[in-house]
Amino acid sequence: MDDSKSSAFLTSLFVILAVVVLGVIIAAIGIGAYTLRDCPVQPYIPIYLIVFGVFVLLVLIVSLGLLCGTLAKDTYELLLLSMLIISVSAILYLFVVCWFITGSVWIYSVHPPSYDPTNEENYCNKTLYLFAFWLNTVCYGCLAVLLLCSGFLVLYTCVQNTCQRAQSLASNSQQQT
Repeated sequence: MDDSKSSAFLTSLFVILAVVVLGVIIAAIGIGAYTLRDCPVQPYIPIYLIVFGVFVLLVLIVSLGLLCGTLAKDTYELLLLSMLIISVSAILYLFVVCWFITGSVWIYSVHPPSYDPTNEENYCNKTLYLFAFWLNTVCYGCLAVLLLCSGFLVLYTCVQNTCQRAQSLASNSQQQT
């Protein structure tokens, strides 16, 4: 595959992924808002979905701002803008991670709830709970894949550096003899 085709493929893949993520975020906000009072067993689950969706959306917007900020003409202006966006992103990422952990406690601590509305004590709307449960579970799965890929990348880099050093040492020792 030549560079233009692979670039077009990666761009298409990114756009599809962005649309799917945006759809899930909007669904989280909508489901959380629609079922705000439909989970007496853990009333924070719908709030979790709303806040999680809003803050992930903010992270995406700020990240997009960082990408668009590279179009600035002035280097000093670009540096200031990048520093501001990176600082805001770091704060947002930290909040999203903490909120995700908190939401996981709320969601998994009541697993499985009752989906029968007459059982007010243990009731949670089925759509709300299953959406929140699978959203978090899929996020954990994606995080595991990301960590695994990062580990392989670090391992690959270490092996490459070791091989390059060995080749460099071998060529230096051959030149000295």
